[in-house]
Amino acid sequence: MSLKYDVLVVGAGISGCIFAMSAARNGAKVLLVERKNEIAAPLRGGEAFCKPFFDLLAEEMPFLKTVPKWELSGTKMVLEKFEILNKEPKWLAYMLERRVFEKTLAIEAVKSGCEILLASTFRGFIYNKGLATAAIVDTPDGRKKITARVFVGADGYASKVRSVLGLKQFSKDLGTAIEIEMAGAKLSTEEYIQIFVGQVPGGYAYIFPKGGGRVATGVGMRPLIEAGKKKTPIEYFNLLKNEIPELHSQLQNAVALEIKGGCIDLEGPIAAVHKNILLVGDAANQSFAYVGEGILPGMVAAQIAGEAAAQYIKNNDLIILKNYEKDFLASEIGKEVLHTAEIKDAINFVLASNKSKEYKQFFTALLEMEIIDCSKAAVKETMKNNTVQELVELAKVKIKENNFSVEIIQR
Repeated sequence: MSLKYDVLVVGAGISGCIFAMSAARNGAKVLLVERKNEIAAPLRGGEAFCKPFFDLLAEEMPFLKTVPKWELSGTKMVLEKFEILNKEPKWLAYMLERRVFEKTLAIEAVKSGCEILLASTFRGFIYNKGLATAAIVDTPDGRKKITARVFVGADGYASKVRSVLGLKQFSKDLGTAIEIEMAGAKLSTEEYIQIFVGQVPGGYAYIFPKGGGRVATGVGMRPLIEAGKKKTPIEYFNLLKNEIPELHSQLQNAVALEIKGGCIDLEGPIAAVHKNILLVGDAANQSFAYVGEGILPGMVAAQIAGEAAAQYIKNNDLIILKNYEKDFLASEIGKEVLHTAEIKDAINFVLASNKSKEYKQFFTALLEMEIIDCSKAAVKETMKNNTVQELVELAKVKIKENNFSVEIIQR
């Protein structure tokens, strides 16, 4: 049986729903296919969202204001001998109720005119004269041939569309994480994100308050960085929640409500346009590489791509689709995606040095919080400061010069 649409989107997660909504609102007939049996179940990704950007998106998409969220006033990075409290706008956040968030996006996509097929698995494309003309999808009603003029891979880190295109499926530079929602935490503060660095090679443990003693906690890490016998994120979490006093005191009586995990490719954006097949979100590595955050860049990319797809349907000019990638990377968020890849590379350089563990810990914290320049020349120059105390003094100078809302506290 053949079904006909303007656009077929593989993956009804955040990026897929935003793309579908954007294309449909601009006149395209859109079908979303999702291999899971339920939107947002099981959950895979995190729930933190940069507050200023969420507020901007909510002005464009007022329905976002209905999503339950917990506001956080900054980020506290905890090192062995220092704390860095950052209240710069980029480090203000909302903790979203992710399941409600994703279902809200799916509902709005349907309101915009999109259709959704659950429990449906994309298998491959049919081509004619170099363009994809149809997709083969296994649905609960059997195998379907779905014709369309634009096809979209919004199917995440392990993208089947990316694989079918013959692109490298995964790089060596992966981010892996375990996240546990817990109740009954006795928090020292419900005002700040808490990030614990230094114990996980190339990664961190964390506590994200969600209000009323609820938290999202866990470990994010980069296996590429770790030498020797490797631990999994859950092994690190089980170890660190007892070894780090601040984690233990806050979580010792907390009870797990949900456990989820995921991966993200941190290599940097890959080619997102393949004639009339587009990739968006994690399928295109559109993420903030140094923290493994893909929600915001995926949403912005999907919105731009959806508008481009609708214009292509009307004008039949492949240049319109090609411009999606260029327009995204030229946007404020696209530039930030490229910048965070530079920060990640700078962190790699520091971690590979022969400096002490404490030195690397503090230097990488300064890079992540963008207190110091991440360019290769600047990093090499900064490393002429041979002691941690010299780095501390340099950081304080940079904070004062730039009027940053950042405080360095010796523990």
